[in-house]
Amino acid sequence: MTDNRLVCRHPKIVLIYQHEDDISCLLPIILDVNREFRVIANSKKLQSDIKQLNPCVVLFALDSVLQSTKVYLNLVEKKVLSTNHYSILLCNNKESGLSFQSCIKKLFNNYFVFQPLYEKLRLKLVIHEGLIKCQTTYSFDEKQAEQLNKQNEEFTQLLEQGAQCRKDLVNTLQESKNNLPVKSIDPIDTEQVAKNKLLDEINKDHLIPLFQLLESNISDSINSLLEMMTKQHLNTTNTKNTHLINHSRAENTKEVVELLAKMKQQEVLPPPDKTILIVEDNHIYREMISSILQKEGFIIDEAEDGLKAIKKIKENEYTLIIMDLFMPNLDGLNTTRHIRKLENGSKTPIIALSGNKRKELVQKWASHGLSGYIMKPSTKSEILQTVDKALT
Repeated sequence: MTDNRLVCRHPKIVLIYQHEDDISCLLPIILDVNREFRVIANSKKLQSDIKQLNPCVVLFALDSVLQSTKVYLNLVEKKVLSTNHYSILLCNNKESGLSFQSCIKKLFNNYFVFQPLYEKLRLKLVIHEGLIKCQTTYSFDEKQAEQLNKQNEEFTQLLEQGAQCRKDLVNTLQESKNNLPVKSIDPIDTEQVAKNKLLDEINKDHLIPLFQLLESNISDSINSLLEMMTKQHLNTTNTKNTHLINHSRAENTKEVVELLAKMKQQEVLPPPDKTILIVEDNHIYREMISSILQKEGFIIDEAEDGLKAIKKIKENEYTLIIMDLFMPNLDGLNTTRHIRKLENGSKTPIIALSGNKRKELVQKWASHGLSGYIMKPSTKSEILQTVDKALT
């Protein structure tokens, strides 16, 4: 990490990571919330770095919930995080249940699913909440707790141990606050000054940036809505024109035929070399990629597993296939093998789509003639660059 913005000397926010590639999508989001931010690798120097920096909000982005729990528990037990802090557990979608349980057990304050990354605004809201709560007292609400499946014994033991450590830490902080000496000054004026100062800081550091962000997103949403309404209007107009022609009672049939021919010539049809099949069982990620490519003028067809993809390929011709590795019924590797035996799919470029980083799987899949690879999560520019490269 060489970016000067990420080496703040006195950061309010610290992100502890395992792999740089995993957190690249998080950095601009966190920097939008507060510039007093720093990233730290999980290494032997972690304890000394955290103790020296003394952050308010700490985010953990390690390989698994279990590893993040171990690292956080170690920092708390060693009293490296000895001040009132706000802990955020970052996880992948498959471990969201474990992350939820960690927060209910009062170990972490909050969690956020960043693999894949969907709700960018929610991450900003979670960090905002942490920054504000570090300046005031806070409590945990267990009313919304749901019954979850039993986890492995090691993880459950870590949760109980970590929850007790955090409880002891909070109690110690509260006792220290109660024992602070009180100066004999006017309590009314002091309280009002403190409130005014806190409100100014909240407005400047949190509310104003948040409102600016909301304004920008609302503007984008309105533009998208207008664009969609314009398309719907054009589609409605074309439908009405066709309806009028079909029901006209023109005496001269030749005039009707000529009018239909003119309308057909005026239709804007997408070029035949821009039809893409997206094979992905996660409907949210599938729709996200579809939306990105449709805005670039591509015709999109979708399949939720390998068997449905093969059926579609037998009936249609596609110029590109984007396919996930792990899917129900038939995975990406075996689906590719079947596609290569089909007349419509023997030479069709295929882009692999997966969050799995095992090189042996990628190499095995590549032996069937891959034209590219998209990691999950991925940015809009990364997706478009891979698609453009595969089509050239």
